[in-house]
Amino acid sequence: MQAGAEKKGVWERLQEVDSRIIYLLLWIVILWPLISPIGLPISISAGTREYFKMIDDLKPGSRVVLSYDLSFAGLPELGPMTLATLHHLLTKDVKIYICSFWEAGSDIAADDIKALNPEKNYGKVYGRDYIHMGYNPMREVGMAQFASDVYKAFPTDYINKKPLETYEIMKGVSGAKDFDLLISIQSGTPGNPEWVRQWIAPFGIPYILGALGVSVPEVAPYYNAGQVKAFIAGLRSAAEYELLVGRRGVALAQQDPLSTTHILVILFVVIGNLGYFFTRAKGKR
Repeated sequence: MQAGAEKKGVWERLQEVDSRIIYLLLWIVILWPLISPIGLPISISAGTREYFKMIDDLKPGSRVVLSYDLSFAGLPELGPMTLATLHHLLTKDVKIYICSFWEAGSDIAADDIKALNPEKNYGKVYGRDYIHMGYNPMREVGMAQFASDVYKAFPTDYINKKPLETYEIMKGVSGAKDFDLLISIQSGTPGNPEWVRQWIAPFGIPYILGALGVSVPEVAPYYNAGQVKAFIAGLRSAAEYELLVGRRGVALAQQDPLSTTHILVILFVVIGNLGYFFTRAKGKR
């Protein structure tokens, strides 16, 4: 046996682990919590608490607009927000007016209503406690129209195709001045700037929103100026909000794989650094 071919120690072998084993471990720590959620704790940001409080502090009988201003492409991040927000509103004694200025938004809203089943699970009645007013294709012009005359913006509802004014929930409602809170879950244009121009600046309606994670730099100035009272952005905020409203959903379930993956990567870094220092010390002896 050659003198240089001495037996490798544990640290040397750890530094030469086959990359396929590392990828296998990554697959395990991602798939395992997806299949069987662990429920690892997550911290809740101040922004998410503000968003939650704006809805939770609504007075009985308040009228709330929930606008689905998103496409199907935005669902991975925004879908959990829309579902959790609608759930939260349905647990309150408020009137909910659902609408959309994105074509896909009205269908997404209808899917959320079907998934939550307000009549069965919350004791709510369509047309009395909540209504789906449908889609307005006129973008910012449609928002302005909605602000001045809701019946021109949405002549009939989305579910039954009946004239909007025939529903009990519409009594005393004519435009923006009759609403107590505007919520927009949005993935682009029309979205935040258009709502601010057509609703917030002229009427001062309290306004909160949910957005994609990449939209934070665009939304932050409006929040700092007080035009946006609170906002949540990205899947992490959606998970925090799900935790606050007590309805665990897709966003919260996806936080476990993120946590376990980060733990594994940190473990790899620690082992790699320990291996480097121990093998270097051995080589100097």
